[in-house]
Amino acid sequence: MIETTLIIHASKMWLRQTLPRLRKVQITIPQLSPTHSKAKIYKWGGVSSSDDVANAPPMQVECYSVLCVVECSPDLLSEENREPDQVPYMILESQEDGSVIIHDHVLKNKDRWYNVGEVIGEIDDGDQTDNSDEKAEWTWQAYKYSNDKDLIN
Repeated sequence: MIETTLIIHASKMWLRQTLPRLRKVQITIPQLSPTHSKAKIYKWGGVSSSDDVANAPPMQVECYSVLCVVECSPDLLSEENREPDQVPYMILESQEDGSVIIHDHVLKNKDRWYNVGEVIGEIDDGDQTDNSDEKAEWTWQAYKYSNDKDLIN
């Protein structure tokens, strides 16, 4: 499938055909600040009304889909910006499209802390012609999460 991208640069504007990113990527715990070192999965997906659903990772993601909410280590914020006993939570959105495969050890160890960069799963776009044995790291966006709000996918 070929997509068309609109490019605007100064006073010029043109259209360029682009191919969507087709690949298999590794889901890692992202470093959300220069001092951030660890995180644990608080909940999967974008729902919180049912424990069963909130504790199961999404089967498919599209660009801007919520993958999970993570509880971050206090070092996410510098000491001078941190409130006493503050627990920072962040929403992680995927910038990838595909099937989500979370490693079994992650699903079984609900309260485990993962180091930044540790692989917790992968997103597979389903393309059988991916010829690289090396998996790329996923792209993501993160937002502050207040655990008194429900998320909507």
